Amino acid sequence: MALMVLLLFLLVAVVGRIAMQYRISGDHGIRPVKKTSTKIAIISSSLLIVSFISIFILTVLDITGMLKPFIEHNQLTTIAGIVISLTGITLTVTSQYQMGKAWRIGVDESEKTELVTNGIYSLIRNPIYSGVFIFGFGLLVLFPNPYMLISLAIAYFSIEIHVRYVEEPYLLRLHGEAFKEYVNKSGRYLPNFNHEPKKP
Repeated sequence: MALMVLLLFLLVAVVGRIAMQYRISGDHGIRPVKKTSTKIAIISSSLLIVSFISIFILTVLDITGMLKPFIEHNQLTTIAGIVISLTGITLTVTSQYQMGKAWRIGVDESEKTELVTNGIYSLIRNPIYSGVFIFGFGLLVLFPNPYMLISLAIAYFSIEIHVRYVEEPYLLRLHGEAFKEYVNKSGRYLPNFNHEPKKP
């Protein structure tokens, strides 16, 4: 089952989004790392690719029975894992849609993109990643294995360093004070409930 939801995620949130991006903008939206990219960008991208490959292999080993879950699950936990995974996919796809033409995989330092702050983005700066994290937790529920946990931890770490040291510095350079104000009122992955709006 973990493999099936992973393939669904790839079909809808990756392949489907790339196709949609090309349809609405004439651009696939993929910005791979280059020789001129920073070391941290190269490291984070490499870690994410490695973690994804390992997650894919683990789901294949799961469905073939070559690797067993660390904790046996029942029908209830299977349903829970599917619901959690679908929730993550839904949040990811919805966030991608609300990002519109500004959606990208990767960062091109020479490119100017719009600062999206509407919809889900009015509360969370990175709801796509929030959806990915929820989806990953669903995978872990479907296939509770230490190797899956390690792979997901590597994926989370790669996203975290990419957001903190690649994406956010890029947006700060591009949008300046507007991005600082946006950071102050929104959360990185969860809503910032402690934010107090400025008095007029």
